[in-house]
Amino acid sequence: MCSSATFKFLCYFYACCNIFCAISIAVGADKVSEKITRDNCSSGVKSLSLPQDPVDRFPGGVCNRKTYAALLLMLALACCMSVLLAVGVALEKPSLIKTFRVFLYVNVIFLFGCWLSIFISFYETHADTLMVLWGFVLVLSVVYFGLQIWVVTGACEAVQNRTFTEFKPTNLLFTYLLK
Repeated sequence: MCSSATFKFLCYFYACCNIFCAISIAVGADKVSEKITRDNCSSGVKSLSLPQDPVDRFPGGVCNRKTYAALLLMLALACCMSVLLAVGVALEKPSLIKTFRVFLYVNVIFLFGCWLSIFISFYETHADTLMVLWGFVLVLSVVYFGLQIWVVTGACEAVQNRTFTEFKPTNLLFTYLLK
């Protein structure tokens, strides 16, 4: 088990990492959303060669815009929740840290759905090397989010233990008796 200072530092580190990753993904979100929606939007197209222009590929670009908006919404939420984590650790509020932990579980489910959609598109193109690479991305994501959940849980416990040991009524009684 790590010390509470280590957990707090790691929470700040992961909050910064989440904000950096969200901004990095938001820069290329249009390409990511196009890759994700290629299956669903092009299922009515009988031809094997898809037009290069996304407007020709998706009439009105509806599918791409919906996925793009959902992706940007999740990225904005990730930035807000990372700030919430940093504030929760700084103010030692376990409820804010627990809220971030719940968000992590939701984020893992959302990202697994995105991963699965892209993996299926790789599977349809029979790109074996891309499938192996994408499997490695899944393993790295599981390790990253697993560590992040462990750190946030440890920080929450450290904040709760510190808060509860400092403000026990018996501690107040003993301080008055010792004075």
